[in-house]
Amino acid sequence: MYSQSHIVEGIITDAEDGLAIIGANITVRGTTKGSISDNTGYYRLDIGNTQNAVLKYSYIGYRYVEIEVGNQLKIDVQLHVQANQLKEMVVTALGIKKDKKAINTAVQYIENKDITNSKQENIVNSLNGKIAGVFVTNSSGTPGASSQILIRGANSVSDAVNNQPLFVVDGIPIDNSASFNGGNRAMDINSNDVESITVLKGPSAAALYGLEAANGAIIITTKSGKAGITNIDFSTSIAAENAVRLPPRQYEYKQGYRGIYDSESRSSWGPLYTPNDEKYDNIGNFLKVGLKQKYDMSISTGTKKANVYISSNYLTQEGIFPGENYKRYGLLLKGKAQLNDKLSLNVSSNLIRSHNRRGGLGRMYNVYNWPTNDNMSKYYNSDGSKRWLIPRAEGKEWINPENPYWMAENNPNNDDVNHTLTMGSVTYNITSNLKAVYRLGADITNQFYKSITSPESAGSVERFRGIIREKDRSFIKTNSTFLLTYDKKIGDDFSVSALIGNDVKSTKSKLTIIEGKKYRNPDLDNINNLEDIKATQYLTRKRLVGAFADLKFDYRSTIFIGFTGRNDWSSTLPKSNNSFFYPSVSLGVDLSKFLKSDNILSYGKLRANWAQVGKDAPPHRLTAVLEPSYTIGGGFKYDYYAGNPNLKPETTESWEVGTDLRFFKGKSRIDFTYYSMKSIDQIIQSRISPASGWVILVFNSGSIENKGIELILSQKVIESNSFNWKISSNISRNISKLKELPSFVSKYPVTYGQLLNEAKPSSVLGYPLMAIEGTKYLRNDKGELVLNEFGYPRIGTYIKDDNGQYVYDKDGMIKIDNQSVFLGNREPEYIIGLTNDLTYNNLSLSFMFDFRIGGDVLNLTKAFMLSKGTDGSLEEHRNQSTIFNGVVETGDGQFEKNDKKVVLDQSFYNSYYLHAGENFVEDASWTRLRYIALSYDLPKHISKKIGLKNLNISLTGRNLFLWTKYSGGDPETNYFGSGLGGTGTLGLDYFNVPATRGIEFTLKSSF
Repeated sequence: MYSQSHIVEGIITDAEDGLAIIGANITVRGTTKGSISDNTGYYRLDIGNTQNAVLKYSYIGYRYVEIEVGNQLKIDVQLHVQANQLKEMVVTALGIKKDKKAINTAVQYIENKDITNSKQENIVNSLNGKIAGVFVTNSSGTPGASSQILIRGANSVSDAVNNQPLFVVDGIPIDNSASFNGGNRAMDINSNDVESITVLKGPSAAALYGLEAANGAIIITTKSGKAGITNIDFSTSIAAENAVRLPPRQYEYKQGYRGIYDSESRSSWGPLYTPNDEKYDNIGNFLKVGLKQKYDMSISTGTKKANVYISSNYLTQEGIFPGENYKRYGLLLKGKAQLNDKLSLNVSSNLIRSHNRRGGLGRMYNVYNWPTNDNMSKYYNSDGSKRWLIPRAEGKEWINPENPYWMAENNPNNDDVNHTLTMGSVTYNITSNLKAVYRLGADITNQFYKSITSPESAGSVERFRGIIREKDRSFIKTNSTFLLTYDKKIGDDFSVSALIGNDVKSTKSKLTIIEGKKYRNPDLDNINNLEDIKATQYLTRKRLVGAFADLKFDYRSTIFIGFTGRNDWSSTLPKSNNSFFYPSVSLGVDLSKFLKSDNILSYGKLRANWAQVGKDAPPHRLTAVLEPSYTIGGGFKYDYYAGNPNLKPETTESWEVGTDLRFFKGKSRIDFTYYSMKSIDQIIQSRISPASGWVILVFNSGSIENKGIELILSQKVIESNSFNWKISSNISRNISKLKELPSFVSKYPVTYGQLLNEAKPSSVLGYPLMAIEGTKYLRNDKGELVLNEFGYPRIGTYIKDDNGQYVYDKDGMIKIDNQSVFLGNREPEYIIGLTNDLTYNNLSLSFMFDFRIGGDVLNLTKAFMLSKGTDGSLEEHRNQSTIFNGVVETGDGQFEKNDKKVVLDQSFYNSYYLHAGENFVEDASWTRLRYIALSYDLPKHISKKIGLKNLNISLTGRNLFLWTKYSGGDPETNYFGSGLGGTGTLGLDYFNVPATRGIEFTLKSSF
């Protein structure tokens, strides 16, 4: 017989990951008595004097559990996910967890093991091949290099407008910019601290974040302590890496010009080596094996009322380019407390400090082009003075290529960053249905960059005398968010979920640049040691205020309808245009409820949504801005930008449809999405006539279209107690087009990509947004190559009138247009990731291939190596005689077969081959083994004997194999990295440090 009161309490967790299950139902079978678990998974229920009480524990998507109470007072329960259900809770916009099947947008998430398997220290790179529609490009093999990430292509054409997604860490939006050609700030996040990453792909998915998420959002959730579990985890890893692939270099010809040896030439167009000549492998001797070490330690614990997670990490990495290194120290403090039944507090602080010594852009130029008859490693004379490649008169030594060894030793670029992410939030349960959340966070960065060009540097008189540049940047972004959420079940069939809120984002940055020229004392690297010193300071402020609402209806967990609306007020737009509203609407239908239950289709959903989102202007574009003048008399002057007080926001409208199908009790999955986006009122920066008094005008004009598909496939091939094998794949395709530009502009070149006039990245009207434009060989209507009277190829395109007829000059020859034309598209046709996960007892094997099909790379490394006579193709083709298969124009539209023999010598390459930009546009398709990871968990009984909960040993290979027809290095390249907006320099290959492959050994232990 029970007493009048019998209270049972406990904690309900997920059996797989140990996380608390919030909102689980606990009922006494056969009665109306029940309870719900709180946000720590804790429940408390008075079953009274119920005879032979049985408690039923249930939650959507999990198998229910029934337990006889007997005389128990504490019952902890683990629930298992149903095999035919989705992994229920996904972190979405504003840090809100939602049942995934109630989400009507394309959302994809990965867990910690998916992130850490690839052993990428820049967390952005860990998304490569893991998420459909996400395209990641690493800029170089330099430690601490930035990586660009795009979701469903680019929506803005201007270099000044960001196309990368918003990054959110534990509910706080952070700055992911890359300053001074360094790393993007998301790389400061330690991958071992990350619990999961959710990718919100379209404007509809990210609508609540507003204009900052116009390009999608990456939601990062870090680890937390768990109730009833105490862990002390330690891991250490060591890795070695080298270059994946190098551009081919010729080793048959010496320094010189037109086949004659010339010790004063910078080129390698000299004579052939003789058997007695000594040659040097300058590239192989210069690049070294890079080493990496990393150490992680974390402590986590929790009770039903509070939890804590503390971690620290240290990373040190030496690059393959001598002198380059990267060090990072991190400390994460995170805690949560349930102060009473209604009030909870959540705080976190992530402190990161990093040091990066690196080179500049195009750092491999002289490494690849140094004559092989000279020993590049001998860069000092016996008396300790600098040895120059070309002897010059005193004071003229700077007219030389810079020796890479000397540069690595004497001209460092040092970048020190202190980065702090801090957040605090308060949650108050006003009623069982109504909850208030206030969250305040700050992203604080202090960065000090120092570039030293030591005296005796080559290249110019200024460099020879010495230069120091110091850049001191402080940045703070604060985010204040208030939310009211309401969840209510209406009867047996309907549920409603509502949210209203506002946020205020404030950004302030200060950049101080001090530049000094001409050293007084050549041995003192201090700015005060220079004679000509000038300072410039840039102050930037921005405020964004938003109000938003979200309303969702659920009918029998079968039909899901959602509406969102947000209004933003941006300080970077004029008062007449700074307020703009954008809505979204979505619909989802669970097909499973309409289909007869069978063993084939276990779950199916159709979804559709439509959304609008805005994007504001860069700061300080409304009026002219003053900057210091360093001319005689000093004072201030206007900068290059003419202010435009009539700017309005860019607007992107999108719609998508998709389906999620699961078969054979969840063993097979197909998720398909089709989307279409159109971005109008592009904020464009264009050059104008200097007669106006300005150089650049900012205005609204132009539109961009993106359309594409995303396909997610997964298959559990084998499931058993001892062996499991799962295959998953992501396939995506994005097709972009620049639909409109202002009437006086037909193209929008990428500013930092204008390295070769004959071939350059540019957005061309009517073509893909990431186009390449340049010059082509002349061809007639039959596609035949047109040659000159000497048998050499001509450049250009024939001019035709409105009727498609040739236009002739007075001599009867067809007129030629030498303007640049469309040559290629830097955006891939398809990107595919294919991952295999296998486990056999305590042994695990995971490997991922990624495939790029189509798209082009602009190989400017090859172009400039050809101009210097160093490209590897010259070993086969130089000085060969050939007759080009083409025709010669004879007049009046007539052509005759070419029969002139020509020699492929220096004159041919410099006067003809290099003038055809199409020669340097190449297919970027590849097949790559992105990583392979083998790990072993020591059996539990052995681990316990040595005082451990678990011991794991793993060996990982990264970028081990690359198959491509590309003639250069690694076709995954980005010259300027992620520091550039617009279409950037993705697919531009120009002498950056080559990408690396490596082997990494890791030891993990838990206490």
